[in-house]
Formats: sequence, structure tokens, C-alpha cells
Amino acid sequence: MMIAERFAMLIRNIQPTTAEVSDLEACRKHLVQYLAPRVDTARFLLMGSHTRGTAIAGSDMDVLQVIRKKEVTWGGSLVSSNTVLSNIRSTLAGYGRTDVRRDQVALVVSYKSGVHIDLVPGYYSGPGVGNYPVYHIPDGRGGWLSASPEAHNAYIKAADERAGGKLKRTVQIIKYWRRCRVNEIPLNSFHLEIALASSKVCEGLKSYSQCVLDAFSELTSREARAIRDPVGVAGLISASATDTMKASVANSLANSTEHARNARRAELQGMPLEAARQWSTVFNGGFA
Repeated sequence: MMIAERFAMLIRNIQPTTAEVSDLEACRKHLVQYLAPRVDTARFLLMGSHTRGTAIAGSDMDVLQVIRKKEVTWGGSLVSSNTVLSNIRSTLAGYGRTDVRRDQVALVVSYKSGVHIDLVPGYYSGPGVGNYPVYHIPDGRGGWLSASPEAHNAYIKAADERAGGKLKRTVQIIKYWRRCRVNEIPLNSFHLEIALASSKVCEGLKSYSQCVLDAFSELTSREARAIRDPVGVAGLISASATDTMKASVANSLANSTEHARNARRAELQGMPLEAARQWSTVFNGGFA
């Protein structure tokens, strides 16, 4: 099987199934129905990879709970985002049939079926670039940071259109790489998507093997440094939560970039078996 066919098969295999998406949507609706009458909420907004077409099988579903401003203020001042997360977690104590844990900026609601909803509380801040709404969400340290899901979706969609649809698929492949290692690579999904969208590595007449190699090379060159938000909303977008995680990401990227480069070289030299072996090393034995 040629390398291009193997990548095509890999892309098909990592797509979320219809049943999985249906289960996630049912869980989301059930969660919204529980929270809506218990927390003063303006709206629930689906965001993240499931809205951008970059989710892979097993991806969590991200939901922004836009709560009223009075829920995040006390005595005219903003309360800690940790307090808001704790309050909503306490509200979910009676939800049942789930496990709820804190994960940086979100509450991860895990269902017995195996799906997960990442619930992110936030409040409306005002219009931003392109008149897209801006929200303030937890920053993981008790403060608040700016986010504009619709603005970032539009940015990534435009970049994907310029790349002929290859950007989103390349992002999915890197997310698969991140997960299939012995220990999952702690590379932030949002950082990954913005980094590749802004670098234009998938534009032009390229095969997926070249796109993936160029994506690895771009990420490796960044050495897991934070990237400045090209939309101008979120400030710096971190690659990982801690310095230890960043070092792990940088090391994993450098190693995989070398094997990807060897794989691409073998492919161009007419050695598909060696190319497949190198790609199999990149994906820990899971290459189509």
C-alpha cells in the first residue's frame, strides 16, 4: 500500500463515529437541562474541536457556559474563577451517573458510556474583532482570560480553505500522534490548531506526508513556546500547562520530526516499506 493510501486510511479511521457524536450530543443536552435552572446562565455555547471539524474519535466535547455577570461578582468585584468552578462543581454534586473533576480551566464531566464533556464557565465581556463576542473564562490560576470561540473558528476555517481542506486533517493526524504515544503528549489542542493555521504549513500542492512533516518541523522549531494569538483576543496561547510538560512536548516533537523526515525521504526515494516503518515509529505502531 502506498503512503498516500495509508494516510487516507488513517484519516478515515480517526474520525468520530456517528454513534459517538450522538452520545456526546445527548449528554450535552442532559447536562444543559440540569444546569440551566440551577445556575443563572445566559446561554450554553458549543465550542472547541467539534465545532471546527478537528475532533478525532474519543475527543471531549467542549461547552462554554455563559453565566450572568452577577454570578461572577461580589461587592462589585470579580470573584476568583476558581470559586466559580468550585460553585458549579458543587451544583453538579447532585447530577448523578457521572464523575466530575477539575482540569485547569474546565470541569470534566465523565459519563459511564465513556464520553466526556468539558464544561467551561465564563461571562460575556463584549464585542471583539469582527464584532465576534468575547468572553472571559478561567485561566487555570484563579484569574480570567479572554476567549472568542467564534472568532477563532472563523480564523481556522479561513486557513483550512486556503489549504484546500488539508489543515484540519493534518491537525487531526497530529492529535492522533499526541494520543497514540505510550504517555499522551501534553500538547494543548488549541495551541496546535492556531500554530498550524498561522504558519500556513498545509498550503500549496502537498501530500499529507509532506503536510505532517512540515507540521512537525514547525512545531519543533517553536520548542513548545507560547504563540501570540493572531486574532488578538487570547494573548499568548501556551503549548502546555507547566515547564515540565513543555519540555516533554519539545522532546517528543523533535524525535518524531526526525522519523517523519526519514519517512518522507524514503518515500521520495521509492522505498515505501521503509517509509511506512518510519511512520509506524512516529505513530507508535498505529500507522493505518
